[in-house]
Amino acid sequence: MRLADTALPLPAAALAGVIPALTPPPAPALEPWADAALPVTSGLELWLDASRLETAAAARSTPLPRSGAVEVWRDASGKARDAVQARRGCQPILDRARAAVRFDGADDFLSAGGLGEDLGSLTVFVVASVRANPGGFRAFFALSERGRNDYTHGINIDLGGGPTATFDVVNVEGKGSGGQKNLLDGSFAPGTFHVLAVTFTPGKDGVRLHADGRPAGSRPRGAGTMRA
Repeated sequence: MRLADTALPLPAAALAGVIPALTPPPAPALEPWADAALPVTSGLELWLDASRLETAAAARSTPLPRSGAVEVWRDASGKARDAVQARRGCQPILDRARAAVRFDGADDFLSAGGLGEDLGSLTVFVVASVRANPGGFRAFFALSERGRNDYTHGINIDLGGGPTATFDVVNVEGKGSGGQKNLLDGSFAPGTFHVLAVTFTPGKDGVRLHADGRPAGSRPRGAGTMRA
């Protein structure tokens, strides 16, 4: 799993979970520092919350440096799937004033490996603000089988291959649903925050995007399970 190469901050419930659409086994309890107001926790596989990043670091006696550089973003789901970046030059920065994690759009990213899950279907929530999009499939989230490309053996949610002047592209592709396709049917001004919800499941309209709670585009997806 990777949050990568993005020119955007990820606020509050930045990745408010990766939630399989299939009924999961009982999950571990949320971390004690997690936001108790999250309304749905069943099936929660990963939860990265920028508003609790410093609280989580303090709970592990590993406070963030004054610069706000993020080496570890603790997973609040209770499954200890922390997103990490050991290379200092590739660490995003916590914007304390906005409770957001800011990536530089060049080489900043965080990753987690070995989730140990077979994912046939999942839902991903992202809260994000895009400041610029020079192209090159930047942002927001990628997940793949080990040693395979996300766009053929996983899922990626990004800003598409070409440059755009506004936030008007959300490309979603992956296993069973290959090839670039924009599912966002409108545009947002640069620097404004928005909630993206992507459902990724087999079916005629199995790949669906909701933007700020409103249905946007969809595309078909063939059958297939990802071993993440």
